[in-house]
Amino acid sequence: MKSLVCAFIFALSGAEALAQENVIFITIDGARYQEFFKGVRRPKSAGQKRGTRMLPWLDAKAEKNEAFIYGRHRLKNPMLVSNPVNLSKPAYMSLMSGVYEDKCRSNDCENTTRHTIFDSLAEQGFAKKDIAVFASWPGIEEAAESVVGRATRNIGINRYSEPGADPVEQAWIDDYNARAFAEEAPWGEARRDVFTFEVANHYLKRHAPRFLYISFLDTDEWGHKNNYKNYVQSFQDVNHYLEQLEATLASMGDYGKRTSIVITTDHGRNPGPLWYNHSAMLPTAHRVWAAVIPSETWRAQGVKARKKGKFRHVDIRPTLEGLMQVKSVSPVASHGKSLVTH
Repeated sequence: MKSLVCAFIFALSGAEALAQENVIFITIDGARYQEFFKGVRRPKSAGQKRGTRMLPWLDAKAEKNEAFIYGRHRLKNPMLVSNPVNLSKPAYMSLMSGVYEDKCRSNDCENTTRHTIFDSLAEQGFAKKDIAVFASWPGIEEAAESVVGRATRNIGINRYSEPGADPVEQAWIDDYNARAFAEEAPWGEARRDVFTFEVANHYLKRHAPRFLYISFLDTDEWGHKNNYKNYVQSFQDVNHYLEQLEATLASMGDYGKRTSIVITTDHGRNPGPLWYNHSAMLPTAHRVWAAVIPSETWRAQGVKARKKGKFRHVDIRPTLEGLMQVKSVSPVASHGKSLVTH
């Protein structure tokens, strides 16, 4: 990975070197490529017209060449998971490590032993407040860090807290926790995405982290319940979060201009009547998608999408590190390469 990330960083080749760059990484659990690329597929179940888009905010960015999209199978550049079982925890582990995940083969695996992007950033001196993860699903706990506690973490049903909060901040925290946990999510020990985004966006405004990971869950949970209407609505809810995120970044001056966004999903789902399921035995569950929205400063430098070859989950970590202009100090090189070039 070191050579691949460095190649991206130093490909500026005479162009102005960029100052500090930041990245927000977002995952939408179980969000099928079918809806991502083609919109609503089951109009009667969704109560919406066939083809109604999931993320029109992202579509508009792509039309203006401000976002790069990956995984279009018809263009012979599919994007695939980097684990053999098409399940969430192995997928998140490969996304964090940049290594094909063949040791974890279920959602019950213990904490990752692979060196992750959070580990690498911490070992390069990034402060805990500057590397943060906010996630709806508790399983992200075991995927984020091999050495737990070096990143800011607020995952699952854990209440939010901030040491040394002033009275105004503490009042916000108390109100947030009261609302976020007033009732249990329909699927048990997890937090609803609306509250995950609210606290992540609050943290972004307050601390301007260098690397922020936001992990959404509602899509997958409604999918497993075979509730297509709520699955689609949860997917479309992310569009509103992206709009709010853009507004937040626009209010943050130079920081916002220097922040890129990378989005993907952990796995696909089955087509047809069994659309709600996914496993190693079901076709298309290994097919996923990704999007990269480079910062204003990267766009000014002419950053481009990598267009050749297949794309995989293991390509995400080199992409994140390249956009941040940081190297990897992981002992095992990534199995992937950045999705963007200059």
